[in-house]
Order: sequence, then C-alpha cells, then structure tokens
Amino acid sequence: QKLLIENNNFKQYMDAQPTIRNFLFAFYNREYSTGLRSLELLRGEFKLDLFLSPHVDSLYEKIRSESIKQYYTPYLTCDMNKMADAFNTNVDDLELELMKLVADQPIKIDSHHKVLRASEDNERSRIFEQVLDLSLAYKQKTQALLVKSAILKAGLVIKASVEEKPSTST
Repeated sequence: QKLLIENNNFKQYMDAQPTIRNFLFAFYNREYSTGLRSLELLRGEFKLDLFLSPHVDSLYEKIRSESIKQYYTPYLTCDMNKMADAFNTNVDDLELELMKLVADQPIKIDSHHKVLRASEDNERSRIFEQVLDLSLAYKQKTQALLVKSAILKAGLVIKASVEEKPSTST
C-alpha cells in the first residue's frame, strides 16, 4: 500500500486516471467485484496500446486468479456462494475457475456443499506453528535468564575447583 497508494509520485498518475485509483482502492479494501468492474472499464483502453494489447487478457486472468487466492487464503473454509457474489459471477463459473487454481494450490473443492476447503498443510498453519515454536524457545530462554539472575542476586556462585598441576621431576 505504501509503495502504490501512499506514494506521492504515483498519486499524480492516480489523480489523472481515477478508474485506476478506484481499482487499486477496491482491491486494497478487498472489494473484488468493484475492483474487477473498474478494471474491466479499462480493458478497451489497454487493448489499444500497441505493446500492452497482446498481454491484456492474460494479465486480466492473472489479476482475477490472484484476487481469488487473496480472498480465500485467510480462511480454512469458504462458502462458494458468497465468493461468487464477491466476484460478480455464478457458482458454476467460479467452480471452473477454482478447478484451474486447485492444480497448484493446497485447496479442495466440495462441489456438493459448494464449499472451498484449505488443505491441512496451509501457509497459515505453518506460520502459526513457527510462531508457537519461537514463543516456546523465548519462554525457555527467559526462564533460564531469570534463574541465572536470581542465583547471582542471592550471591550463589559455584567456582570450579582448581586442579593441581602435576609436578615435573628433573
């Protein structure tokens, strides 16, 4: 957000193109239907660009796919009816889009209940486990430091015994 919306240099371009500004604000606010509609208004303009025109359709498809991923990533289950409303499409078309994404994503589609489920091995769970491991390590280090501090405060110091050096005979 800081790199785009709050960037003073980019604000000049956004002010000149309010449709692009609306698109960016909609996506940052997770208003996918509004954002995709704003982007669709720009399709004709982008198709006229000599260099951009061959890539417009694939870029739009990638933006939509990334938006769908961004929508379901925080959840373990996602109602496809609500998701279809959010992306201004019907459930059957959304299901076809999701099938393309399933190949490289850890998700499962429950067509009978119209639910999208994240597999057990999702990024959120891994991050949570990493945070839990780090917090346990931090707790152990903190307890060790507290014990050491209490020992020093009480004046309990254990000194290593000095071993006698073996004498050498000449």
